[in-house]
Amino acid sequence: MSKATAEGVFDKLPYELRLQIWEAAISDGGINIMRASRAINEEIRARLYSTFDIHLSPGYNDPWMRVSCRCMNVDWTSKGEKEKTNHSTNNDKRLPLEKAKVVVHTYEPDPQDGAQLFLLWQKVRALVAILNQALGCKSVEGALRQNGEHTWHWVSKVTIGLTTRLADSDLLLVPFGRLSRVRQLTTTPSGLVLRKYNDIGALIADIDFFFETKLDTLRGRAAAMLRLERLARWFSSPWGKLPYEDQVLVTIRRRHGTVAAYDRELKRLRLRYNCFDTLQLDAIGRNTVFPVDNDFYWQKWLKENPDGVPRLSKDWLRRKRRKIYRRVQPHNCSANDVARLRQLTQFWYSIGSYLNRMWNIPSPMPLMFSVSRWC
Repeated sequence: MSKATAEGVFDKLPYELRLQIWEAAISDGGINIMRASRAINEEIRARLYSTFDIHLSPGYNDPWMRVSCRCMNVDWTSKGEKEKTNHSTNNDKRLPLEKAKVVVHTYEPDPQDGAQLFLLWQKVRALVAILNQALGCKSVEGALRQNGEHTWHWVSKVTIGLTTRLADSDLLLVPFGRLSRVRQLTTTPSGLVLRKYNDIGALIADIDFFFETKLDTLRGRAAAMLRLERLARWFSSPWGKLPYEDQVLVTIRRRHGTVAAYDRELKRLRLRYNCFDTLQLDAIGRNTVFPVDNDFYWQKWLKENPDGVPRLSKDWLRRKRRKIYRRVQPHNCSANDVARLRQLTQFWYSIGSYLNRMWNIPSPMPLMFSVSRWC
C-alpha cells in the first residue's frame, strides 16, 4: 500500500497543515491516532519521540504535572484532584517513553512555604514510579530550575531536623536513584549525592517519614490542603484495605532508626490517626462508633473541608471531639468510650504491639493481633 493510499485525503494536504492536525489529535486523544495507519505513525513518530519535557511546579494550584514535546506543539497536563490522588497523567501509560529522552524540570519552591518542598517531593516520587512502570527510557535528565525570584537554598526551614543533612536541591534528586529502566541518567546540578549512599531506598523511607511528621504542623493553606489529601487517601478505601496504613506499618517495622529519630513513641502518628478519625466521623454524620466502608472520595472530602485540615494538635482534637460526640453519641456513651470503640482496628493494635515490644509502653487494650506478624 502506497503512502498516499495509507494516509488517504491527508496526503493531499501540505505537510505543515497535516502536522497541525496531528498535534490537535494527539493533544485531545493521546497517541491512538498513530494506530490508524503505518504511514501516519511514521510521520508522527519522527517528531513526537524526540524529547519530552516534564515540568513539576511547587504551587498547590499548579498542574500536578505538565508534559510537552519539543518538536511538536503537544502538551498534556494533570491537574484534577482525583488525578493528584492517582499520581498519573491521562497519557503517561500510553506514551512509549523508551523511545525518547525525558527531561524533568523541577522548579524552586518558596523557602517560606514548607508545603511546597513537600509537594515537590511527592511529585518527584510519583514521577519516578511512573517511569519505572514504563518499558524503559532512552535517557532521563533531572534539571533544577529557578522559579521567578526564588533560588535554590542549601537548607530551608522545613528540612531542619532531617537527620541526613541535604540541600533542598539534592533532596529532590534522591528519588531518581530508584530509576530502574533507564539507559542513561544525568542530573543538573551534578547528582554526586546519589553516589554517597549505598541504600537509596532507606534514605527515601527516612525522608518520607520525616515529611509525614512535619506536615502535621506546617502552616499555610497549601499544607492544610495536603493534610486533607492525606486524610482522603487514608479513609477513602474500604475498611481493612488501607494502603496508607500498610505503608506506615512497613516503615515502622523496617526502619526503627527512622522512627526513633522523628517520632520515638509514635505520639505524632497516634495523634494524626485520632484527628483524622474524628474528621471522618464528623463527615459521615451517622450514629456509628466503628469505622465503616464509605464511598467518600476526594470531592466529598473537599466539600466537607473546603479550607483543608488545620494543624494537628491535642487541643484541636479535644475541641473537635467534644463538638462531634455530642451530636453522634450513641447509647449514652461518653466521648472517651466512643473514641476507644473506634480504635478497634488492626492498625491500632499493630501500633500498640510495636510500642509494647520496642519501648515497653503498655497497650491501652489487649493485644489481639500477634506481634510477630509484622514487628
